[in-house]
Amino acid sequence: MSRLEFDGMQKTITLYNAKEEAVGKWEAQNIIDSSVKDMRHLPDKTYMIQDTHAPHLHFDHPEKDTFNGEYGVYGIVRFYTPKTKNTKKHEGIGVHAGREHYYRKPGPQHPTFGCIRTVEVAMKAIKELMQEDTLQTITVINNNAAKKSKK
Repeated sequence: MSRLEFDGMQKTITLYNAKEEAVGKWEAQNIIDSSVKDMRHLPDKTYMIQDTHAPHLHFDHPEKDTFNGEYGVYGIVRFYTPKTKNTKKHEGIGVHAGREHYYRKPGPQHPTFGCIRTVEVAMKAIKELMQEDTLQTITVINNNAAKKSKK
């Protein structure tokens, strides 16, 4: 089974296949919108993937799935977050692209409500691998340290 790894210090997301070979490594960020008062960063840990075979799309509003949309063209790969003081209001956290041509802070630099934002080419590779190899986990590392170093 395949997996993802997000490194908060390096600001990258890496996709590994079932043989633990790195399929690709891309820019990614976990910049959380200032309106989210109970979460400053996604805690370091391994999370189970909710969408294991294909990213979740806006089936009821496909016009939202664009390069500048909130999740990008390829949708969001959601993962389960425990209900803690940092995540109690944040269901549906995941990995996605989007906001590619946003006027202010485009692409991965664009804030989210807890998600990891990456680039479209990463989401395309993730989607393609998921079709042949179930995506099992995402491990978040160095994200606590990355957020502390900004203070």
